[in-house]
Amino acid sequence: MTAIALTKSATEADFVESVDCLIIAADTPRLTELLSEEHPVYSQKSTAATARMRAWILVGLGRIGLCHGSLIYVIEELDTGIEPYLVAAAAVALRSYPSKERTFARYLVHAIENIRYHDEPVNYERYGEYSEDESRTAVTEILESLEWHGAGMLTNDEMTFLRGLPDCHQEIVSRLALRADSHSTSCCEIPEIFGRFSLPSGRQVNEAALGAVLFEDQDGSVFGFREYFRGTSSIVAFFYTRCDNPFKCSLTVAKLANIQRILQKRDLQRPVRVAAITYDPEFDDTTRIRVYGADRGIEFDSHTKLLRCIRGMETVRKYFRSGSNFIGSLINRHRIEAFVLDRSGEIVATFQRMRWDEEEIIEFAVDHAEGCESVQRKNISHARSHLRRFFMGLLSILPPAAVAFFPKCPFCWAAYFSAVGLSGLELAYSPWFYPVLWFFLCIHVVSSGIRSRTTGKLYSFVMAVAGAGLLVLPAGQWSKLLAIGLIGTSSLIGSMEHQRSRLKTTARSRSSSEFVCSADDNEETP
Repeated sequence: MTAIALTKSATEADFVESVDCLIIAADTPRLTELLSEEHPVYSQKSTAATARMRAWILVGLGRIGLCHGSLIYVIEELDTGIEPYLVAAAAVALRSYPSKERTFARYLVHAIENIRYHDEPVNYERYGEYSEDESRTAVTEILESLEWHGAGMLTNDEMTFLRGLPDCHQEIVSRLALRADSHSTSCCEIPEIFGRFSLPSGRQVNEAALGAVLFEDQDGSVFGFREYFRGTSSIVAFFYTRCDNPFKCSLTVAKLANIQRILQKRDLQRPVRVAAITYDPEFDDTTRIRVYGADRGIEFDSHTKLLRCIRGMETVRKYFRSGSNFIGSLINRHRIEAFVLDRSGEIVATFQRMRWDEEEIIEFAVDHAEGCESVQRKNISHARSHLRRFFMGLLSILPPAAVAFFPKCPFCWAAYFSAVGLSGLELAYSPWFYPVLWFFLCIHVVSSGIRSRTTGKLYSFVMAVAGAGLLVLPAGQWSKLLAIGLIGTSSLIGSMEHQRSRLKTTARSRSSSEFVCSADDNEETP
């Protein structure tokens, strides 16, 4: 059975058939691809149907083994999801991940906080089946994932929260309490597993289409994309007023209000614009977006606006690669997404899915607001820093290198003296010294041969023989100088190879001893 292509016209039955085929084939990449909010299979599906479909994909990934590429969708659901059936499916999928990251416990506890007051029974044996077993709820699934994780990183505050759950969950909570650490950390801290931002990968909209886009702000003023998003950097997020998830649109606009307050306290030469664009311009008129923004702390001015697109909304979605889908004009699914635009209106940073940090996004925007001059200054500063590190590194290398090249044994010294003496000294008054020099040179050649045989490298031995041969042959002064160079280089290479061989032998012996110790430890471990 082959998975069918899922298009906008696919029914839920088509979807289930295709996903089941992908699960049987263990096709993780294609299953993960189906989790993209903008996938056409979610078009014109209800919010409930979209949640069921995504939950079935997560359950399938859990059956074949969750990979790192799919993990972001699971963590996102645990962090911001409010649909019990879908959140519990994410918790089930997490149990198939090959490693138990220390941060998983915080996300699982946060997921319980998100759904505890509207918990419901769940069953994943068949697609969309409603569970009649009220003892197995979404919170139960999350608690079992916590038990799988080990609960070693649960804090006192988190354990106190779990003890406040209904009695039906206390059996699992009591088992968790036996394995929890006794340390204190705020349960509200959400740890970071993934990088907060990513870089864009090319524009999908041409300049003419972007130039045709028109916005209307909360006061009814109309302007184009170029008019507002050029000249300085901008922070842009998406929202819509009918969003029922407090961790997405409402929190996003509240964070933009906080960004506005932070920027007002800074003495910036060039202001940073802040804007939020509604997904739902047909419903979100100027009055609604003005009230929505004001209720969440936005103080509207020329650099801070909430916008509705009155022409070219599809172009805006393509330009920002918006992760959203619709049933009619209603949003059935969207992700958290914020962007930093540079002075020309190009996207330079994207923050998606996970909750972003205001200070981090401000730093990106301020850097790009300062423009090319700031970038050049930073590039020069980085270049100087790299140059300084290069010279400091060079200074740290030269003394050890000098020591390495300096002769360390009597035979090396003998080679130097014998080569120089035989080629350049006037020894008419001491003819007996010639045999002595030749004796030392022979010792050097023999020792080079022995070292080469030991190390398996013949460079030093070949150079020693060639140098000795040049000394024997009647030739001019240049050949004598070449002989000195060959013999000296032979001595240095031989010395360095000998030291390297000793180091490797030492490293192997240490590695062997560590392996033996490790094996002994494993044998002693019950």
